[in-house]
Amino acid sequence: MAQETNILLQVSDDGLSWSDLVTLTNGSVSHRHEGLALGTTRYYRTIAKGDGVNTLDSPPSASVSVASGFVQRYQDVLDYANANAIGTPSFTQNLINDRIVRNLIKEGILHESDKTQDKTDTLWYFQQEAGTPYEFLTLNWIDPTKHRLTNAGTEDLDFVGGSGFKTTGTTKWFNTNYTPSTDAVHYGANDSCVVFKTFDIPTTFAGESKILGANNANDTHTQISNTPDSTLLLKVNGDYGAVAENSFTISQSLINGTFAVSDETTSHKKLFRDGSLHLEKSNNFGGNLPNIPIYLFAVNTGSGQNSTGVSRGLGFVSFGSSMLYAQDILNNILNNTYFFKENTTPGELKITAANSVLPSLYYPKVKIAEPYKALFPGITKKYLILYSTNHAGDGATSDPSNGAIFWGQADHPNLDGFEEGGVITSGYQSETPDCLINPNDPNGETFWLFYHPGTTYPGAGGIQQTRLWTTSGGNTPHEATYTDRGTVLGITATENSYSVPHLGYPECYLEDDGSITVIHTVKGYESATSSGITKKGISTCPGNNYTFTRTVQDVDITSFMPYFRLLHASPSLFFDRNGIQYCVARNAIWEVTNLQNYSDSVKISVYQCDGNYQPTALIGNISGPDSGNKNSNAGYYIEGDTLYVYYIMGATDLYVGTWDLKNLD
Repeated sequence: MAQETNILLQVSDDGLSWSDLVTLTNGSVSHRHEGLALGTTRYYRTIAKGDGVNTLDSPPSASVSVASGFVQRYQDVLDYANANAIGTPSFTQNLINDRIVRNLIKEGILHESDKTQDKTDTLWYFQQEAGTPYEFLTLNWIDPTKHRLTNAGTEDLDFVGGSGFKTTGTTKWFNTNYTPSTDAVHYGANDSCVVFKTFDIPTTFAGESKILGANNANDTHTQISNTPDSTLLLKVNGDYGAVAENSFTISQSLINGTFAVSDETTSHKKLFRDGSLHLEKSNNFGGNLPNIPIYLFAVNTGSGQNSTGVSRGLGFVSFGSSMLYAQDILNNILNNTYFFKENTTPGELKITAANSVLPSLYYPKVKIAEPYKALFPGITKKYLILYSTNHAGDGATSDPSNGAIFWGQADHPNLDGFEEGGVITSGYQSETPDCLINPNDPNGETFWLFYHPGTTYPGAGGIQQTRLWTTSGGNTPHEATYTDRGTVLGITATENSYSVPHLGYPECYLEDDGSITVIHTVKGYESATSSGITKKGISTCPGNNYTFTRTVQDVDITSFMPYFRLLHASPSLFFDRNGIQYCVARNAIWEVTNLQNYSDSVKISVYQCDGNYQPTALIGNISGPDSGNKNSNAGYYIEGDTLYVYYIMGATDLYVGTWDLKNLD
């Protein structure tokens, strides 16, 4: 259309229902929306208005979300400061602080309103810009009405902008006014974590330096200090004796960094450095919490303080529950290196039991329909949708309730105009289809359908394996005649030896040279150990036959991931952007029996890959943990700069959200 005459700005509370906000003149680049409540989010989009004669209105732009004011948990800190005549940070620093609190909420470390659901009791955050008021830095962000730091020495601590507080002698230290035995809510005897960041500690010195702690000589203590033998000693909730058994030591060269001493059970203690597991002990440190207040830059002895030592700085300190599997997240959030870009729009419900006969929906795949219409003229809409049940029923062949592969079609990637097409195959707990057009099929059956039946499929021998079906077409995908090419991906002797062999969840890609790559699972759970992790394998064929070769037996899905997390083996989506290969996939705890309590930490994340379908780095999360609900059975599709995320809640409710791929640029 011709250049617009005006710009209509629309607003929405949910990204779904829109109302006109204001009409702006051509060339406007900003607008201030006033009168909004703090901590709320609005969605905005624009429409270029035509003159109604020579030009038409443009389609709505992509929406953007904007948060109004600060999130309430951080606003509580500012409100307390204002009410008590305490100065507050600059607007720029407040934006940084607000982002930290928002990210802690997104990751479930803090609750948006209910402090009883937090995972930490205290957070003193000193790592703020020069000029931040001294008294504001002493506030506990978790609850500013409690555990405010007070000067316990004879002088104020030195503040280093951008780094935190530091001291070099024995006259400056803080009392946290936090006595774990009486004040702790989330910090427990065998469920605790002390998180702190050190800076400006010399790598060699000839004395002991007290960083923080409480040490009642006849009771239990938490003590973190530099020892004379040039190591960092960390002892948490330990009995007074047996220092060697109750403490961690690390090289003095690693003295400056972000540390977390995590106590999960009576027999497992772990030391994390910069978000990664560094040391682990299997003995019992002791069970009681310190019964005197914790000091910072000194150790409370009950009858005084011990603050001997050289230069030592602290950027932040927190006492809370173990958070064992979130240390990388916590490290990145507090150090402002956290990548979290939420869905651009919240999910919109698109498919329910009202427009699908399936008893459950599983891993939808969306394709541009045009290449398929020559084979299936009954496809009339722009997008082809493949989906299935979730290993439904008892494996019989009687009806789709026992498993089915379905196709449907839609007018838009957000599934507007969705119509269910029909059943391609049913029974045998069939699930997780994917397809492509292979122009080099030796028999002219160019539609290749991969899917994954259960163990009852005839001839399967009790093994779940991906099958390949091919056809030359028909009126619609469910009216075509297919040739079953069998379990072309194969199974190795090692895989066949597992108690639950599993080769499913296929993802197929047609390469530029005509070859075909399939990424798929290669084994099932074996036991409650890491050997039971379901992994991915990669198989390829030249495209002019049905012979696949396993090129990668076990894709590495753990070494680049944070502690005890993995790239989940369920279907993902690989894509190239700006010359770099990425994939979007689920991010989960190792799915083994003894960790099922942590299964709610499933997220959807973006990973960088090596160009050959092997992930090498976790870029970041595009969803928060949600008890596995919004992140389960996810499917993905890319068009332009938009990633569409399809996820299932309940049995048959399919939602669609979007994410802006420009976040990767």
